[in-house]
Amino acid sequence: MTEEPIVENSESEEWEDGLIPIEVNGKEVVSTKSLDLYDTDTFCTEEAPCMENYISKADLIVKGEITEIAYYEYTDFPWSRLTVSVSEVIKGKVNANRKIAVYVMEGYLYADSEKEELIAAPGDDIGLHEIGDTAIFVVNKEDGSSVFEKGSYRRTFSCFSEYRYIETSGKYHILDTKITSDMNETKLEKTIRSYLK
Repeated sequence: MTEEPIVENSESEEWEDGLIPIEVNGKEVVSTKSLDLYDTDTFCTEEAPCMENYISKADLIVKGEITEIAYYEYTDFPWSRLTVSVSEVIKGKVNANRKIAVYVMEGYLYADSEKEELIAAPGDDIGLHEIGDTAIFVVNKEDGSSVFEKGSYRRTFSCFSEYRYIETSGKYHILDTKITSDMNETKLEKTIRSYLK
């Protein structure tokens, strides 16, 4: 099996030309502005945001835990670089216990020119990702032709192609135009695999 490269968190490599780091330590969050789901990185897609339209197009589908988060701004949009420790592979060529980088459109933007205050900008109705969150990510691999580094990943259909585990309910949160309720892990994996056939 071909090994995926381990994508380490590095804040000084050339690929970040264009990504502006957002420093959050010691900064005050003065407001929250949720990104409209249809104004995020899915706005130009031609298909409805439902599993049947993007599961089969994914390069990789994994379950994993977020271990690190770095925040950036690019063309006035917030981006987060999630370091995900993979615990299970549903589709693709990466071993469990490897770490991958996943970019998601959400994060923080500076609220003032002095860069002392922040605007939190979640990309879905749950809120910003946190270290320790578990999710199933449906992602495509970056080839280095965009601002995101080669070997990293981006969700195939924005927040619609990520299923975050909600501990209080014991289910994964589903945003989908055809599926109307959250699912437990067994049902979610069965549904995902049904679209891989």
